[in-house]
Amino acid sequence: MVMGTRRRQQRLMKRAILLLIAAVICFILFYQIDWLKATNSSNESHLSKIDYKPESTVSKRREKLPERRKKLPERISIVQEITHIRGIDALQNYCNSPMKETVGQEGTSSKDFKLKMVHIFIRHGDRTSIHNFPGYKPETYDCKFSRWYTGNDVKFKAFPSRMDQMMSSARRKENYYFQGWPTYPKFDTCMDAVLTSRGALQHLKLGQHIFKSYSKHHHLFEQPLSSQIYTISTGTKRTFQSAVAFLYGFVPNFNMSDVSINHSKDLHFCSTKHVKDCNCPHTRDLYIRALWFQSAMGKNSSYFKDLRNFVSELFKIDKNDLKWLSGIADALVPTFCHNFTIPCSTFNPSKCVDHKLLGKIWDAITDKEFSNWDDPSFNFLKYCSIKMTPVLIEVFHRIKELIENKNTPKFILYSGHDVTLSPLLYVLGLHDGRWPPYASRVVMELYENENDLTEEKYFLKFLYNGLDKTEKVVFCKNKTLNGLCKLKLFSDFITHEILNRFGYRDYGDACFG
Repeated sequence: MVMGTRRRQQRLMKRAILLLIAAVICFILFYQIDWLKATNSSNESHLSKIDYKPESTVSKRREKLPERRKKLPERISIVQEITHIRGIDALQNYCNSPMKETVGQEGTSSKDFKLKMVHIFIRHGDRTSIHNFPGYKPETYDCKFSRWYTGNDVKFKAFPSRMDQMMSSARRKENYYFQGWPTYPKFDTCMDAVLTSRGALQHLKLGQHIFKSYSKHHHLFEQPLSSQIYTISTGTKRTFQSAVAFLYGFVPNFNMSDVSINHSKDLHFCSTKHVKDCNCPHTRDLYIRALWFQSAMGKNSSYFKDLRNFVSELFKIDKNDLKWLSGIADALVPTFCHNFTIPCSTFNPSKCVDHKLLGKIWDAITDKEFSNWDDPSFNFLKYCSIKMTPVLIEVFHRIKELIENKNTPKFILYSGHDVTLSPLLYVLGLHDGRWPPYASRVVMELYENENDLTEEKYFLKFLYNGLDKTEKVVFCKNKTLNGLCKLKLFSDFITHEILNRFGYRDYGDACFG
């Protein structure tokens, strides 16, 4: 009798466990279906799951989104940008040869406007590959600048010896992050993911160009130049050395002891000066969803499939082990930029990568990058907007300090990566669907209208790689005066619209709400 009761209990227990498992599976399936619907729905319904908000809040946000969408960049203008130059010509632009003259419209404005402050975001210069793969043997690159540079510029020729002299006599604080780091490419060969001699020259010439632009048209620096500069770099040798090269070209009689390069732990220069926490969990979710969307677009493209199959066969790589095309391009591009022979397969020397194939790979990457604009949920643009909010708030507060006559630097240099500049360009509405070239720069110039006595006498000018893009900036379109954008439009965008357009109240709400 006892035995029979125990067996019935065991059967009931098993049934209960099976029912529980079935319930869990049903819940997971229901959640996934609901999430996919949210991801692929129109922009009006994209917040139902993504932002983890109560339905009442979501409904209020939906009502306002159509109006906010007017603030988003226009896709058609970007299509025109990426179809203008394709293939190997587009890759040539990405290499950004330092052998050509560095030019730009920095420092040009109407005579009634006085330059007051400059913020400049740069991408590091030419570097060696981060990625590699079987069947490809990377080239050896010369990283000894003193041997590599054969130009006639006296200041550039003296760059290695001057830097060595400065470093031997420089005194730094004990907690200086870059203490003991090499300040320029000085070794016989380059390791992976480091600045090349070519990359250093790119920023030497850029710094020289920027100085000439501002000294020719403006007297921005009435005090010693080095005392009015604030420089910050991410924690890699290539961004640190790019900042050093830029400053050496920019500052007359440059001395490392007079300039401190600050360290940013964050690739997007977030600091807790104006936000409570730079660790934003929601951006990780948005980034994963953006990658998911890109991947889905690529899988549905026969062009991507054919290209990946061809590269897989060329280098005898199993398709399942094949890196994304961006990784393959990263391995191959330095060879092209340095004018080396395009590599052949080590497994089959008769099969090589030609310029036509490299151009196709580059176009595929551009198309994949552009697919971010096709995402109906704007996941990547949301990611960029949240990521860049802290540093743009910092820029605005620094401008306010200058207007209030507080002691603040007038020239601010941020030395980062393509993953720094791309989000900034997306947020401003200036991204052209391509990776930012080596040594790219985004410049924000602050001007004062000397004939205006009102509080709205301050204006901004935005430039990308030397071209004036102010009229194309998302909050400046059709609102410029003499080619400049009112500071108030920038302040309204940074303090409200940048996140409000997606239904977030503020940075804290976007990250943790």
